[in-house]
Amino acid sequence: MKNKILVVYNTCGVAPAKSAGGFGVILNYYIHSIEGLLKQNFEDYKIVVSMYKNAQHYKKLLAKKFGNKISYVFYDEGNLTINQTYNKTVQLCVEKFGKFEGYLYINSG
Repeated sequence: MKNKILVVYNTCGVAPAKSAGGFGVILNYYIHSIEGLLKQNFEDYKIVVSMYKNAQHYKKLLAKKFGNKISYVFYDEGNLTINQTYNKTVQLCVEKFGKFEGYLYINSG
């Protein structure tokens, strides 16, 4: 099997940014965390950012920063739980890349 690990970095934009220190602080935290994941020494792993109701500028800035080094799944509609966005993201990635040996969930907050 080629795909060993799928790393799902899950974010949620439902809580007001003011309570978490502002947009810049949150975005920098996401970037720092993703950079740490990219520095890992694993073989055949993929990182996908699962974003639930995050602001459009977060999506654009992360895509500009990381490009195709990682994958992205955006959920802008509905009332979804963390479990639902994680499971749906895994399903979409398996459809796109094939099955993985393992799946790792990382909560951004």
